[in-house]
Amino acid sequence: MLSSAAKYAQLSYCLLKKDTVGIDSGIKAKIEIKNEEINYYFNVLQLSRQDYYEREPVLQAFYTNDPSLIDSEFISWRLASTTVLNALREAVITIQTSGIFRPKINLIGHGVSGVYAVLAAKELSETSIKAEIRVFTFGQPKIGDVEFAKSINRLTRKNLQVFRVTNGNDFLPRLPLIGGDIELVHHIEEYWISEDCDCAGQDRIYKCEGTILNERTGEITENKECNNSFMSLGLMESHNGPYLGYEMGRCPV
Repeated sequence: MLSSAAKYAQLSYCLLKKDTVGIDSGIKAKIEIKNEEINYYFNVLQLSRQDYYEREPVLQAFYTNDPSLIDSEFISWRLASTTVLNALREAVITIQTSGIFRPKINLIGHGVSGVYAVLAAKELSETSIKAEIRVFTFGQPKIGDVEFAKSINRLTRKNLQVFRVTNGNDFLPRLPLIGGDIELVHHIEEYWISEDCDCAGQDRIYKCEGTILNERTGEITENKECNNSFMSLGLMESHNGPYLGYEMGRCPV
């Protein structure tokens, strides 16, 4: 399952070719229907990490220490959301007419693209759509504050499965690094691929808690294991993988 998602995440880099159609000026995505599964994978066109942090109000809130911005929408997601959700609803109807009444929807992205996969999964899970929703991200940065993480965690008890995969000493999942009164944290669980592996070329994957919930106080804190166990800034090479044999950052064909 993770390997198949990693393959689609790699293929998302083929969407950056000039002849592919984007959802808006920043995002490209493609939908594929295969048996009972809908695979929808994202990539970001001409959007650097700094552009991303400057563009999104929730992250501006972190940098400017202005909590009022937390309630703002993700601008680029709002531009794309109607197109994405309509495409997914139409795909679900297509599968259901063939007699499969609860298809699987896989939302996939690498790096910043994983943010849009999570936002799509969250919004879709909050609708009445009859489908199993799964989101696979690879090297995804932090998205929101504690309340956002809690909202994702609640949806995992409803109809959402979350697979947040990190690789070795990749720095992007630990961003943003600087502090303030607003704390950005990851949502539930992490699947960490260890680079210290003597296992016949097979990836060694550890499942870790992405966030730790204090049942008494309701507070969420970041787990300090797996990818978070590294204190250094990290390596771009680790960010690009390989993830279960698939290298990110370029179209494989």
